[in-house]
Amino acid sequence: MSTSSCRKRFLLFLLALLSCQNEALISRSSEPRTHTRNNKPLLGTKAGTAEFQVDTDIKIKIRDCKYGELHPVSHLVLDAFYADKPNDIFMHMYRLAELNRLQQNFPYADQMMKHRMLVAMASDNNNNDDIVGFVDVDARTAPPNKEYKHNPRPMLSDLMVNPRMRRKGIAKQLVQRCEEICRQDFQETELYIRVLKDNEAAIAMYDSLGYSIYDNPGDPPEVRLLLKQFEPIETVL
Repeated sequence: MSTSSCRKRFLLFLLALLSCQNEALISRSSEPRTHTRNNKPLLGTKAGTAEFQVDTDIKIKIRDCKYGELHPVSHLVLDAFYADKPNDIFMHMYRLAELNRLQQNFPYADQMMKHRMLVAMASDNNNNDDIVGFVDVDARTAPPNKEYKHNPRPMLSDLMVNPRMRRKGIAKQLVQRCEEICRQDFQETELYIRVLKDNEAAIAMYDSLGYSIYDNPGDPPEVRLLLKQFEPIETVL
């Protein structure tokens, strides 16, 4: 083995060791954190919650994500979006990067009327709970973005379901809960989502839910922006 190859492997080892230390710090610091900021209580809401059966022994509950659950959500991100990447030393660093992104973007109580994160919890007959789905819905004004010239809101993003739990209606339920939140809590009459042009399965699902392609000049050619418009909440009740 050449000297340069040994040096590269040693540097990768040091990076992995450092990332493990950082993960320990992140995990410990996240334990006492609650869904509050500046002692403000969590805002109670019914919009965005649901319970349904997917198998004879598995029940799914959709609810707001808790800060301490972002750690398992980061593992779900890898299962959903990094499956095509080699299972090497960098996967751990990818997960830490995703965990940091989720933590930095977490909606505290003073932000929840414009931003929510939801999880789908699977419970079996033995009361074992597992996070099998996640989604983010954000109606805050979008910050400047070099990739997208026009970034409309509210935007649904990070929709993911554990591969072993797909084709059970969980993704649709998460999307519908986001629509419910947009109408009832955000007081919005539309919802956007970006999908890759070649993701035919996702586009078909959104089409079945009433979404259509929205022409958004400036978006990358491989991306499709979809839009669904709703009736105002006053006419729904």
